[in-house]
Amino acid sequence: EGLNKENEVIKHKISLDLHETKKDDDITWITSDKTLIDRKSVFQAHCCAVSSSDMVNRAVNQLIVRNSKIQRATHNMFAYRFSAVKEDGREILIHDNDDDGEDGAGSRLAQLLESRKEDGILVLVSRWYGGVHLGPKRFAHIVNVARDLLNDCHEKGIFTKQ
Repeated sequence: EGLNKENEVIKHKISLDLHETKKDDDITWITSDKTLIDRKSVFQAHCCAVSSSDMVNRAVNQLIVRNSKIQRATHNMFAYRFSAVKEDGREILIHDNDDDGEDGAGSRLAQLLESRKEDGILVLVSRWYGGVHLGPKRFAHIVNVARDLLNDCHEKGIFTKQ
């Protein structure tokens, strides 16, 4: 059953453009059609702008629940980072990540956001396991597809750095 799912994903036509996956009030997901395939494992990045923890929860739920292809992913790991102003006027940085069973992947995405000084961004990477263990190479793939999508979004003016 898992390999059938992988074959279905691999057969998906890959284009080089970004597209909106879903739009819901204040949440617009950007999904890269540039998937990375290594030994039948498929990696695909998604990102959106966020400004609160509630928005992060709604965004992740929206992407996964409303997209059956992403629901079938073996792992949907993510990280987010945004600034908020406390009642006393102090600005604080709020950030977190989730591995979704791919130990260490969420923290690597969080490191990517931190090193790029991203603000107001949630990045999620879906992985469909292809049946062959990739070892540490999987982390490079996860970070690379996320970095490529963020670069594309900044180049197209979808997100701007503060």
